[in-house]
Amino acid sequence: MKHAFFICFLLLSIAVPTLGQELFPNSESASNVPKGVIGVRLSTEDYNILNFSPFSTPTIGPYFRSMDCLKLMYGLGAKWSVYATSTVSNHHDSKLPAGYFSDDGKVYHSHNILKGAYPFLFEGVNIYSKYRFLTFDDNESHIRMAMYNELSLNHVAHDEAEPSLIGDNSGFGSGIIITKLKNKFAASLTTGFIIPFKYSESQGHEFTSGNAFNYSLSLGYKAFPFTYKNYEQTNLNVYVELMGVDYGKATLGWNGKNVNITGVYALQAGNVIDIRPGLQLIIKSNLRLDFSTAYSLIGTSYTKIFPVYYLGIQRYFYLK
Repeated sequence: MKHAFFICFLLLSIAVPTLGQELFPNSESASNVPKGVIGVRLSTEDYNILNFSPFSTPTIGPYFRSMDCLKLMYGLGAKWSVYATSTVSNHHDSKLPAGYFSDDGKVYHSHNILKGAYPFLFEGVNIYSKYRFLTFDDNESHIRMAMYNELSLNHVAHDEAEPSLIGDNSGFGSGIIITKLKNKFAASLTTGFIIPFKYSESQGHEFTSGNAFNYSLSLGYKAFPFTYKNYEQTNLNVYVELMGVDYGKATLGWNGKNVNITGVYALQAGNVIDIRPGLQLIIKSNLRLDFSTAYSLIGTSYTKIFPVYYLGIQRYFYLK
C-alpha cells in the first residue's frame, strides 16, 4: 500500500507542470457545486457474475449484479457542497446468507454460494459534505484542496471485509482532496479513511467489515473541442483513474462469541487497486454523460468481479 500511495503522489507531481476537465466519473474533485445550484445524478454500476471462475452456472438469474444510484447535490456556499446518495442493488439480501454460519463455529463465505440471484433492495443513504479550504487560481489553471466527511446508513447484509460507504456498509468516512487543473489537463488525488459500523441480526449474528484507508488518482484531458469558442459546444473528455483501498480483516460474532474466520479469504485484510479508463460528454455546458470500465490492477476484490461497467448522467438546475 505504501508503494501505491507513493506512486500516486509521484504521478500527480509529474502531471501538475504539464497538465483539464475535473469532472471525474468515479471520484470527486476539490471543486464545489455552485452556490444555490441543485445537481441530480443517476448512475448504474454492473458486472457479470459468471466472469468469476469459482461460480458454477446459476440455476436462476440474474447473471448481472447491478447497483443503481440517485445522487442529489446542493451548493450551500462558494466553498461548501452537500450530497445525498440513495442506492438500490441486487448485491445483498436483507440478512446474511443461509449457511454463512455453521454449527462448528466457523463461517462459510457467501462466495461459495451463488450470488446475483438476490432481489433488488433499497440499501440506504449516504450523506456527503465537502468543504474547499484552499484555492490558488491563475489564468486557465488552479490548485484546490478540500476536506470531505460522509455518513452512510444502510440496512442490507454486507458480508465481505472490504468496505464501501456507497451501498454496502453503514459507517463514517473522511479525507482530503487535492486537484490541479492546467489548460486541458487535470489531476486529482484523494486520500481518506472508512470506519464501518457493526451489522447485527436478531439471531445474535454480528458482522463488521475492516477499517480501511482509501485513495485515488484521477487524470483527465479535454480531447474536444480543439479550440473552445462558446458554451454551446459539446465537450469530449477522456480519463484514467486509479482507485485503491487498503482494509483490515472483518470481525464476526455469534451469540456473543467470536467466530473463526481462518481460511476465509474474503474476510481477511487486503489491498485492492483497480484502473478505470473513461469517456465523458458535456452537452451545452450542463448535461453530462459518463462511461467507464474498471479492471483489476493489484490484489483481489471479493465485492465485485471485473470488468465493472459504469454509466452516469448528471444535470444542474439553477434556482436563481
